[in-house]
Amino acid sequence: CWNKEPPAWTLVALDNGETVVATGGKNGWLSDYAAIPGAYSACKRFELRSDGEEKLSIAELSVYSAGKRPAFAPRWREFSGRVDVMVISAHPDDDQLYMGGVIPTYAEQGKTAMTVFMTYGAADRRFEALEGVCTAGGTLYPTLGLLPDKYTESIAGAKRYWPEAKTAAYIAEQIRKYKPSVIVTHSPTGEYGHGAHMWTAKLAGEAFERCGDADYYPESAEQYGVWNPAKLYLHHYGENELTLDTSVPLTLFGGKTAFEVATQGYDRHVSQHVWSFKVRDTGRDSIRDFGLAATRVGQDQAHDDMFENVTAEAVSQINPQYRDTESLKLAIQSAKSVIQSGYSALRYASAALQAELSRAEAVLGNAAATQQEIDAAATALYAEVRRAVSYVWPCR
Repeated sequence: CWNKEPPAWTLVALDNGETVVATGGKNGWLSDYAAIPGAYSACKRFELRSDGEEKLSIAELSVYSAGKRPAFAPRWREFSGRVDVMVISAHPDDDQLYMGGVIPTYAEQGKTAMTVFMTYGAADRRFEALEGVCTAGGTLYPTLGLLPDKYTESIAGAKRYWPEAKTAAYIAEQIRKYKPSVIVTHSPTGEYGHGAHMWTAKLAGEAFERCGDADYYPESAEQYGVWNPAKLYLHHYGENELTLDTSVPLTLFGGKTAFEVATQGYDRHVSQHVWSFKVRDTGRDSIRDFGLAATRVGQDQAHDDMFENVTAEAVSQINPQYRDTESLKLAIQSAKSVIQSGYSALRYASAALQAELSRAEAVLGNAAATQQEIDAAATALYAEVRRAVSYVWPCR
């Protein structure tokens, strides 16, 4: 756990010369996890080095014996493309207390999630937030906001600490950057009446409606493009109600239910255990109860799935300006790897592969290319990659 965003670092085993066993720090994450291969289990000396002139500043260092990675240990992966669901939480721990069933439920289904915190908080709360997200199945590094943690009992009170322009612009930026299909956030009554919760819900609703308009906080629209989410759910919202089943055993979490996972996630927020809060699956604070506050893909019928009616086609229709280029980028990367491999057998296919690669790169660089053209270019390039590889490894 780092005091500040770290520079690139290298972990070196020193017992028999110097051997690099792990690297990190390239993404500025405040927490990292280095899995040391079993071959180095007998080593007694390791050294953590900064790759540049900037020094490493460590807040906490934990070392674990052989075994499974702890559930709360970070397993961040780089963000690419867009996410399925975004949880917008006023404070670290609110994501577990009120929306804690969302991420584990949909992580089980293979959906990606981003947690956005409005406040940054003291160091302990930042690390607790990261550990809570990991425990809940999050693999994308959450966004830690820069707003102060102040208790108020109304939206008017929250505005004094969270100015409207700054707060709304922050929410709009996160939505446009991560492009979620579904957004989940606080109750409009602020759960127990917290003004910051109410203000978050109100501005999230406004952002849902207006993030597709380039004139709404144009800075983030210019940087990330506009985006129309498909659905907005509010915790304990009294209309168009939806109930998550948080009692189903989840394979991804070793048979634990979403309720149990959320409880474990909140357990990481040790600094908050002086209060009487706890994860609940009944009553006003139940992590099961939500309401569909806004939708662009029709009303829920089953009232038990936040992704009802949310298909790739539906999301594409409400965002015709968006182009998903991830498959094409991966195909280009694969083609370049094959070309650079240097196998002499590739001379039979390299010309055709290079030509297809050039066409794919032209499509990627064409701002007017349609999604159909992008998908077709990726398919054609992958086919040429497979053909080229077959010359090198015919048995494959």
